[in-house]
Amino acid sequence: MKRPLNLLGLIAASLAAALQAPARAGEAADGPLVVPRASRHDFTSGVNGRQYRVLVSTPFKADPSRAHPVFYVLDGNWYFLAAAENVTEADRTITPAIVVGVGYPTEDNGEVGHRRLFELTPT
Repeated sequence: MKRPLNLLGLIAASLAAALQAPARAGEAADGPLVVPRASRHDFTSGVNGRQYRVLVSTPFKADPSRAHPVFYVLDGNWYFLAAAENVTEADRTITPAIVVGVGYPTEDNGEVGHRRLFELTPT
């Protein structure tokens, strides 16, 4: 019997794939935004049947044979880009880390806000 992939398993698989994937080249100016060293993984939860998006960004010149700290960001639709820009670059004040943003597979801020309110607000 096949066991559904849980969120932590998906994140671990995404991290491994992101560390081994080469940087993607930029696309045309009228195309979608490309974040260097980042990947996007959409999936459907086996627990609640809802769709989610996991965004992963690796440090600049990351060595896949070396362990890196991981910085998890809820509200990934809104805060992943800022976190990835600030935490993955080599800097003397911040230890470069892998950034994992957890969000929703939509560009609609209203939908993101609705789902966030439903899932992250205590009852």
